[in-house]
Formats: sequence, C-alpha cells, structure tokens
Amino acid sequence: MLRMTPAPDIAHQSISGLVFYYLLQTVQLGGQGRVFAAPVDVEPGPATIVQPDIVVVLVTGVAQITEQRTVGPPDLIVEIVSPGTASYDRGEKRDTYAAVGIREYWIVDPGSHTVELLILDDAQHRFVHVYRGQAILPSTVIVGWSVATEQLFG
Repeated sequence: MLRMTPAPDIAHQSISGLVFYYLLQTVQLGGQGRVFAAPVDVEPGPATIVQPDIVVVLVTGVAQITEQRTVGPPDLIVEIVSPGTASYDRGEKRDTYAAVGIREYWIVDPGSHTVELLILDDAQHRFVHVYRGQAILPSTVIVGWSVATEQLFG
C-alpha cells in the first residue's frame, strides 16, 4: 500500500494556481525574474530548507537558482493557509523567513479571501495590512503588480 501526505484541498490548489498565474505574468513574462510553485525546495539560509507554496526570485535579488533548489533568500514567498497551518504560517514560518532575509511575505487566507502583506524591516517581518476585494497589494518587490486581491480567489 502506498501512503502519502494528502494534497492540499481544491480551494488551496485553485488559489495557488491563480496567484502563480498572475505572478508569472508580472514577474517572469515581464523579465523581472522567476516564479516557482510547490513543490520546490528553497534553501534561504544555512541549514534551512523550506517548501513554500509560491516563490519569487528576482534578477536583482541575491537568491541563486540551481538544478535542485533556490539557494539564498528569495524576494517573495507566498503561503496559502489552511485551518491546520494558519498559526504556523503566521508564527514560526514568518519568523524563519524574516531571519533568513526574505524581503516580502504574503499570507493568503482562502477562508476570508484576504492577503496579509508583511515586509522585512530590521530582520523582522512587519505587518503592513490585510487586503481584500478590489484592493491591490502595494508590493515593495514586484514592479508593476496591479492585480485586485479578489482575482486571486477566482
């Protein structure tokens, strides 16, 4: 019998696809860098390997893309929360991502159709705001980002 960890639910997969699609259009097709969707290994710092939902590595950033993973802190990480991971995403992951220098962190909440924007400020992620509806996240790393938050939820 084959045993595997269950895949994320359909809503998570749908939202991940939409966030990836819009970031791909703005970042990768816009020549700003590369966008990766899970599963992808990220080694943002020594002895730290994570698998975020979505990773953005800009050409102006410090992360390097190898055949196996990205090495160094990506410019943006997106996590899509579920009831079982919400506190982990907003606590331990947030602190880990800040400690290794990830400049921007989006926490996408399928239940409330919101996106929390956190930016790196003095080795900590500072909460900026929760965005919903027609609001556009004022990304500090993605030039030209102009997608209404509700579009990320389908």
